[in-house]
Amino acid sequence: MSAELLHARPELLKQVHAKHRAGFPLFTGESCLHICCVNRRGELLADMLTIALTKLTKPEAVELFHSQAAGVFFNEMPMRFYGGTPLAYACCFDLRECVQQMLESGLVSLDDRSTACKLTGFLPLHAVIANGLMETFDWLVNELPESLRADDKARSMAGSMISLNVHGLSPLQLAARLGDHAACKHLLRKQCTILWVWGPVTQHSMTLTGIDSAGEGGGDIMELVARNDAVQGTTELLLDSFMLGFIHKLFLNKWNRYGWKLHYARLFLDVFMLLMLVFMSFMLKEHPENQENLKFMPITILVLMFILIEEELRCTYLWWQNNVGEGDSRLGNREMMRQAITFMKLHMVHFLFLSYFFLFIACVLILSAPIVTLPSTFIGIQGDNWTAAGSVGPANEIHAAHGSGRMLEDEASATEPVRRILKGGGEVIGMSDASVAGMYYVGDDSPVPGLVWLCLSSSIFVMMPYVAFCMFTPFEKLNIFLLSVGKMLKNDLMVFFIIFGFYILDFYMTLYILYPRSGAVYMPQVLPFNKMYNGIRSLFELAFTGSPSVIDLDTDFTQLNRMQMIDFCLWLFVYLIYIILALILLLNLLIAMLTFTFDAVREESTLQCRTSFAQRMMRLELLADSFSMQVNVGENKGEGNFTYDFRSIEGGGATADADDPFSNPDGGPLSRIELKLEKLEAELAAMRNERKAQDALKAMAIRAPKEERRPPAESSVKTDSVEEL
Repeated sequence: MSAELLHARPELLKQVHAKHRAGFPLFTGESCLHICCVNRRGELLADMLTIALTKLTKPEAVELFHSQAAGVFFNEMPMRFYGGTPLAYACCFDLRECVQQMLESGLVSLDDRSTACKLTGFLPLHAVIANGLMETFDWLVNELPESLRADDKARSMAGSMISLNVHGLSPLQLAARLGDHAACKHLLRKQCTILWVWGPVTQHSMTLTGIDSAGEGGGDIMELVARNDAVQGTTELLLDSFMLGFIHKLFLNKWNRYGWKLHYARLFLDVFMLLMLVFMSFMLKEHPENQENLKFMPITILVLMFILIEEELRCTYLWWQNNVGEGDSRLGNREMMRQAITFMKLHMVHFLFLSYFFLFIACVLILSAPIVTLPSTFIGIQGDNWTAAGSVGPANEIHAAHGSGRMLEDEASATEPVRRILKGGGEVIGMSDASVAGMYYVGDDSPVPGLVWLCLSSSIFVMMPYVAFCMFTPFEKLNIFLLSVGKMLKNDLMVFFIIFGFYILDFYMTLYILYPRSGAVYMPQVLPFNKMYNGIRSLFELAFTGSPSVIDLDTDFTQLNRMQMIDFCLWLFVYLIYIILALILLLNLLIAMLTFTFDAVREESTLQCRTSFAQRMMRLELLADSFSMQVNVGENKGEGNFTYDFRSIEGGGATADADDPFSNPDGGPLSRIELKLEKLEAELAAMRNERKAQDALKAMAIRAPKEERRPPAESSVKTDSVEEL
């Protein structure tokens, strides 16, 4: 009916889906050509193309051939990978005659970038790769008339779905980005040439264009596997299961050539910075009076810190220039800023900058303000008498304020208020051979010392994980433990604390309110629950250290009325439930979660460590290239052509597949088909034998006397099952 309508009214062919009848943009731009392609109606599609080319004007036919399926429906998988245009759809659904008919019209082209998919930026060849149609790919690249063929090196454009990160990629790179190992092998085989053949031995040479990260742009395979958003199939290109791990071998080659030099040079600066920070912090903590003599250290740290910050920003700028794209594949500044932040987080630069932030504040305070602790309240000692004094002046006035005296060896003669202050801790600030003034810290007139200790400790706390990340990445055995800890902190602990926080809050409120006291009344049975803050502290200590509150059941309960006794008994029961939940259930649940995560990381240890190593190498390569170092890998064949050479041996043997990236461990598809055929033949032979046996039993039953024709129950069951089969 559609064909008859279009023959009668050819202008109907120009119609495409507009908005949904409710105003929702579900199918916009979809034409009859798209629908024929999806339903694989090749004859009807060819008829429609003939009508369009003969009955419509050229501008109308061009508009029809360039229509693109869009809308919410086509944003989802797999619709968004069909290429948008009728030509791309016909390629994806392998309607070759229709594809050739459209190309021969001259109205469309496989390499026309103006007709690239508006969603993904795919050309028809990219859409074919995204759907894994390697036979169609070969037909488009090699078997079409030369004037109609597609360029197998054409790169995709930047579509509206930038978050997919499939722009600026060749078909080979797109296959790697999508984690399609079969397509990658197929396309890499096309980049190989045979150098020589000697009997069963063949020498191959694979050009590294599109593979080596030293190429232009940020879409080479070595860069794709190191991206933060790489799918697991893409990162698995680093494993030995893919072409004997030759991608990882390329990374090792780069490391041995220049990577280790840059890595350890930068690591030396980071470790030197950390050691200076730790040394300065301990010296100032133990001897704050030497602040003036140590001021050269914060100055040195600030200079080194600004140098390292400049290097980090320069590295990010180099990454920006390498990945921003060119022409119609160029990304906007906002998108690049988002990706640049992701790149910095990938290398834990945000940890480094956070530690530098605290360190900068600490160094400025050390250089500009005194950090000697001057208590605002102290306990002085004169002779054998304890005296309490108020605020003090500068440090050089301390001795003058107290005169001569000595420090008591015990607190026996001290008054009760003095003993309470002494038990809170303190230190002797002023001391000399002639006189001693004992002072115990109670407060401080200046907030500078406390702020300095906060910033120094925070800087050390944040900088240590960054240094560990840089130090352990090249070593697989150490890196796996570091990755495990990071994954546990990121995934398991956050989930656990959300669940644990809910339960501990529930039990805390129940226990505190149920405890039979209020106001100024104190009950000696469970002292921590006389105060709100002591109650929550007690529950935390029980959950994480196993230290329960002291419950004194020997105290006098006669002063409690009957309802208070009921409340206290219920309190004991709820507290017991909390012990079971916190110590047995939740804590063991946390241990189980951490064990599961560690086992999962260990199972994927090779992949995790190789991915981390590849990401580190990509960063080092940016720096090496900026220093004009040779960053290419492989053998230089001149004119910027680098290759990866390997040998294959025909016929098998112990060393047949040792250096052949294209070898198939199971013998290849032909061997797999032969094994399946042999299995099917064995099953058919078994069925024939069983059928012959059943036929023989039936014949025996016919020849037997009538009263003996009843077969055994077992035989009848078996016969029925064979007949049903």
